[in-house]
Amino acid sequence: MNTQIVYKEMSDSEINKIIISYLSGQADDQQLEEVSEWVNASELNKNQFSKIKKYWETSKMDVAGDRTSIALERLNERIFQDRPQATIEPNPVVAPAAQKFPQRFIQYAAAAIVLIAIGLYYFTATTPKAVQEQVALVQKTNTKGVKSQVQLPDGTYVWLNAASSISYSESFSDTARLIDLKGEAYFEVVKDTKRPFRVTAGQYVTTALGTSFNINSFDNNNIKVSLLTGKVDVLDKQSTKSVLLLPGDQAYIDQSQLVVTSFEEVGVVAWRDGTISFDNTKFDEMIKVLERWYDVKFVVQNLSDDEKAQLLATGKFKNQTLKNVLNVLSHSMKFDYSIDKKTITIKF
Repeated sequence: MNTQIVYKEMSDSEINKIIISYLSGQADDQQLEEVSEWVNASELNKNQFSKIKKYWETSKMDVAGDRTSIALERLNERIFQDRPQATIEPNPVVAPAAQKFPQRFIQYAAAAIVLIAIGLYYFTATTPKAVQEQVALVQKTNTKGVKSQVQLPDGTYVWLNAASSISYSESFSDTARLIDLKGEAYFEVVKDTKRPFRVTAGQYVTTALGTSFNINSFDNNNIKVSLLTGKVDVLDKQSTKSVLLLPGDQAYIDQSQLVVTSFEEVGVVAWRDGTISFDNTKFDEMIKVLERWYDVKFVVQNLSDDEKAQLLATGKFKNQTLKNVLNVLSHSMKFDYSIDKKTITIKF
């Protein structure tokens, strides 16, 4: 789909509507896809999107800081002072229609940001402080060895893995449902087309309307978003690139690039049902999983880095004790072990 042609055929009011919807978290799946395609169409578009996003994030931070009137004034000044700088000289290689749209887009986006900031200012200025303070931040944290299930204000269920946490507003807004995740969680999202469900985990922002998916962000350099049902948009905040996932797709970063691959559902969400699943899992990753799962510390002896790199673990353990798991692994991986309270010593 040629997004630039679609936008060119739209009226000014339609363009404004899409921009406002996207920035305020109300965009539907089609609008998210259109914006994503437009951003990835050229470096010019990416640069301008980054500038627009920076304005928007700055305005939100200032509003949250309860300095709204000052923020609004500064935002207006920055947008209109920077507008000439945002008009990059056309690249001779780019088609004339593609050159014209970005300039027009940033003007409407700037106007949209002003409208949104005015709305936020009006809400903050006219809503009693007692009402504003009622919207409290809720945080759910699991220590190592603990897993839990949480029901969010909208009815969405979250399975939270060990050594993981989520935070969210006690009462979701009328425009979006925002979640911050550290660690791993599985989501079964209640559908609400007016309020997209957004999960921020490291550099990823995953947006859904009604779906089920798993996010593993234990390692910020290897975050994985796995979709089971529905459809989600995954945005990499660093590159501003996004991908649309369908059931069975998994998004992750490979050599600084956001890529999509397939995955085995059993292996990804087995933890939710009390199952540890290793499938040619690297030794170091196996140790990390066991430490989180059983709240213990491993000490490994007589194993070089080269030997460790070649050692892979395979097996599934449902609701098993640590001793039972180690008995199986020690037999297949040829090691001895001893348990001293919460310290496990492995000897090769």
